[in-house]
Amino acid sequence: MINEKPIAYGRTAEIYAWKNNTILKLFYDWVPTRDPHYEATIHQQVQKHSLPIPKLIEETHFNGRAGIVYERVQGPDMLTVLFQKLWRLPCLIQQMATLQSQLHQVQISELPTLKDKIRYDISSVALLTQSEKDQLIKHLDQLPNRSNLCHFDFHPGQIILTESGPVIVDWITACQGDPDGDIARTLTLLKFAVLPDPNVLKQILLRLISRWISRIYLNQLAKLDPQFDRQAIQAWMLPIAAARLSENVTNEEQKILTWIRKKLKN
Repeated sequence: MINEKPIAYGRTAEIYAWKNNTILKLFYDWVPTRDPHYEATIHQQVQKHSLPIPKLIEETHFNGRAGIVYERVQGPDMLTVLFQKLWRLPCLIQQMATLQSQLHQVQISELPTLKDKIRYDISSVALLTQSEKDQLIKHLDQLPNRSNLCHFDFHPGQIILTESGPVIVDWITACQGDPDGDIARTLTLLKFAVLPDPNVLKQILLRLISRWISRIYLNQLAKLDPQFDRQAIQAWMLPIAAARLSENVTNEEQKILTWIRKKLKN
């Protein structure tokens, strides 16, 4: 029996408390019918490995809408805790970097490739000219091909802090590729983050906190990986920022476009 109100809302689905300590992710009617099954397929591939993720129970339908039942994980997400307890930021971001480093040790050949995903996303961006797309794809083609697990939407909001440890959620964007590309995606999300609140002071605070997070995040990754290469990560930033435009993030679009065009001219 479904509760009257969702316990959380996402861009593509509502989250309801479900039976036997599970949650029901119930997709909106407008979501293409293939998407829920695709998410479930990706999640099933990832959960075969020893990673801290919620267990997928089953795919289902409820009131004519597609849904996925997951194990319920109890606790706040890391992003919420960061803003409530800013003094914990260094420790939490180090934990985030360590988690990402761990998932990069896994290889899953059944997943789509990072490069194919980025290439498709860039091709669908209406804000870019064909010439700009061609330059970006040429740049992408020169980057390394690898087969490591990438979450590709990894940020503090995707980590639930439970009593038994952190749990990583939302694996629909998971793919296989160069870990430096996955790191660059996280940096892109931090770099171009914009609050819906127009308050200038809040925007400045967000920018400062994002830079602080990025610094701690990269320093921790450097400690964990003797082959850590900041230039290799930076090389992924341009095509990944362009691919971000395919997600219709209207409050970030102008900022991203300006940065991309400046980079393409250099």
